[in-house]
Amino acid sequence: MTEIQLLNKPTSVEKPGGINAKIIILWITGIIAAFVFGWFLNTFLGSDGSGALVLSVVSGIVFLSIFLLQTFFVSESGPSAFALFLESISLVLPFIAKSPVILSFSAVIFVILYAGNSAGRKALRNNLKIDFWNTSKAVLPKGIVAISLLIAGLTPAYMAASGEQFPVSPFLFREIVSSGSFIMDRVLPGFSPSATIEDIAKNTAVQKLNQVPNARSLSDSARQQIIKESVSGFYQMLSSYAGTTINPKLTIPDSLYEIAKENFLKLPETAKYMVYAAFGILVFFTIEAVSWPLRMAISVFAYIVMEIMLALGFAQIVFEQRSKEIIIT
Repeated sequence: MTEIQLLNKPTSVEKPGGINAKIIILWITGIIAAFVFGWFLNTFLGSDGSGALVLSVVSGIVFLSIFLLQTFFVSESGPSAFALFLESISLVLPFIAKSPVILSFSAVIFVILYAGNSAGRKALRNNLKIDFWNTSKAVLPKGIVAISLLIAGLTPAYMAASGEQFPVSPFLFREIVSSGSFIMDRVLPGFSPSATIEDIAKNTAVQKLNQVPNARSLSDSARQQIIKESVSGFYQMLSSYAGTTINPKLTIPDSLYEIAKENFLKLPETAKYMVYAAFGILVFFTIEAVSWPLRMAISVFAYIVMEIMLALGFAQIVFEQRSKEIIIT
């Protein structure tokens, strides 16, 4: 048997992970950020203003950044769980007036946030160096899932509270339709959010007329008559599909809004609740679809904040020397 002797036995460096004033400040900041995000989200879901949407996104990025930073600065599972529990409650506090049942969301959010925090602390323990980016990959996806579930779960509740009114605001509906303009252009050639039904009908009629052989030999009056008849047929077709009369002077988003509103109000109550649930699921998958750029934005912001905190002496990175059992032969 050959023995490998340790020439210089390393001394153990204890990683400071206890509770101190700096950690408490970080916790308080996280709790406040969670509450502020919930407050702006509550304002946005209960209104139709773009300002509330922007503030919700910004405050959400700030909260998730602090959630990520806590993984680096709080190494113990017990204190981390306590902080995340308080933050989970703070997230749903602005919504309790809507229904006390919403408080149950905090338990689900806590489990998901703690799973992300635990995965991040495990990644830190398994790496020899502080790897910010790999740790963020372990932490942030679960944080975004928690926020997505919160929004998706609250959306049907706010929609149902609208009563006999159409639950989607004109502003939000226009934003959704405008974001899918590249898809709509394939269905309705010449589509733009500012275009009217009349514009689309005339463009479609002209394109069809130009495809007719010898169309250029027709007189202007004959061409105008054909276009007029084609436009009239286009209106009738849309009205038949929509189940309501089409106002050709409205823009495409406004026309679609009126169509959706008219047909929604005709639905029985059971079908309306199914629409609410489907919309909540759509919101969840929409947020998850943009999670990658969102995660990158949060990671970059959190990294800058972390570097500033280290530069200001909030914490420091040290080398840890540890003894480890091995088998020698």
